[in-house]
Amino acid sequence: MRSMKPLGARAFRDGFTLVELLVVILLIGIAFALVVPSFALPRPETEHAVQRVVDSARRLALRRAGEVVLTFDADGAWRIEEAGGLDPDPLGSGVLARPYGEALRLRISALGACSLDGADPVRPAIDLIRCRVIE
Repeated sequence: MRSMKPLGARAFRDGFTLVELLVVILLIGIAFALVVPSFALPRPETEHAVQRVVDSARRLALRRAGEVVLTFDADGAWRIEEAGGLDPDPLGSGVLARPYGEALRLRISALGACSLDGADPVRPAIDLIRCRVIE
């Protein structure tokens, strides 16, 4: 004969309830939404050669988690160097197809923020907040 259980008693069950699972999934989704933008790297979206080089320097600074200095020479040559100047070899270098015409030095932080080193350039102007070339 079966034993009778009291009416208010619940049988012991293994596992989680649907509400518990939904709460955990929701918390994981919120954490994912907060963390993913910090890993997003800027992508080249422009045909402007100077902007492509600036974007490359920003990606390099983010990957290295260190400050870099981007230098454009008047003849169109550019180079990316470590900010401390400890390494004599540049991290990257090249020559623009069209000479830039003016010397420009940008300091790019480990978080991708830009700041000018030296005199303000006349052409192209740099939006330092977004680190974009303004034509």
